[in-house]
Amino acid sequence: MKILHFVRSVSEIYGTYTYLHNMREDMSKYDVEQIYLCYEPSKQNNKNVFNQSVTSLDQINVDEFMKEENPDIIHFHDVVSHYLITNDTKYKEFYEYSKRKIRVRTLHDYSSVVCPNYLKYPEGIFCEEPVNETCVKKNCISKELFDKYNEYLEEIKKYDGIFYFSDNVKNTMQKLGFNKDKSYYIPPLVKEQQDFSEGKKNNILFVGRIANEKGLVDLLHAAALLKTDNWHLYIAGADSMKYLKYLLKLADNLKIINKVEFLGFLPHEKLKPYFLDSKIMSFPSTCRETYGFSGAEAVSYGIPVVTYDIQGINNWSIDGYTVISVPNHNVHALASAMDLLLSDNNVYKDYQANCREWSRNLDYQGQIKKMYDLYSKMLVNNKK
Repeated sequence: MKILHFVRSVSEIYGTYTYLHNMREDMSKYDVEQIYLCYEPSKQNNKNVFNQSVTSLDQINVDEFMKEENPDIIHFHDVVSHYLITNDTKYKEFYEYSKRKIRVRTLHDYSSVVCPNYLKYPEGIFCEEPVNETCVKKNCISKELFDKYNEYLEEIKKYDGIFYFSDNVKNTMQKLGFNKDKSYYIPPLVKEQQDFSEGKKNNILFVGRIANEKGLVDLLHAAALLKTDNWHLYIAGADSMKYLKYLLKLADNLKIINKVEFLGFLPHEKLKPYFLDSKIMSFPSTCRETYGFSGAEAVSYGIPVVTYDIQGINNWSIDGYTVISVPNHNVHALASAMDLLLSDNNVYKDYQANCREWSRNLDYQGQIKKMYDLYSKMLVNNKK
């Protein structure tokens, strides 16, 4: 079996990269060959954990490339969806060629199925329903983009399989009329851990993109309200340098700059020591998630998480068991929940034990086998 993964770009800041890396390593025993093609050129194209040079779309003759590689399945992971780049003739050519193959798509972000402007709304305003004609009347989205969006949805419904990580995404797909017989839950490929955090220090960890919707402003304000002594906040991630400078200034204004350490982007393997050295994780994302991988990974290390009450993280965010969930944008509640876990050892130990139990039940190799079985099912059911 040969799978061509089409991705936005080869960049470790995207969760897709880690997911594909895990799948590449562990599906090799099933005699699955995996190759990659990206839409945007990246400095990591020629040196990355895929152990192969990754070609970008602008570098190839589509017909020649596809005939030479001849994949059985094309797996789309692109968040730069084709309805937003309709003037890109090379993408159109590739997309048309893909129709000759078995096509599957993983919905990695909500802009794929809710609204192309999902993360462009003012802070704290995220629609709960898919875009509709009312959005056009309110001038939230142009009529032209709305029409392109609907055209895109009709196209994506023609894929042989649509993959999702959470029930929330599944429910959104059902509202949009996706064929449930072609919709498949895929495992998150989160590993059960051999080593757990002992939680001996009052270290708080955040891992994710440095972006507005990830709730970092709220996190810094909550940290400034903590009553617990001797806490330290590690923030690992990258994206917008401009936004990072804003956060540094905010931490300074809040007089907590000496207790907050911005680690920048860290490769996945270098995050492990920070997980093992942290007592809790804060996951203050203010928007819906499609899974929330960093939060799930924290739980896999036996680390309780404090989250906002958002949709899409329910597979690992079990309020009162693995996480303490508080109302969205309630900074005081966020601070109180962190204080509780940092200061009350009995409460902390209960959450810690629950997280470890959740981790032990992950069955990572079973997840890999499920992915292989799903691809095999695609081949059997959709021969072209």
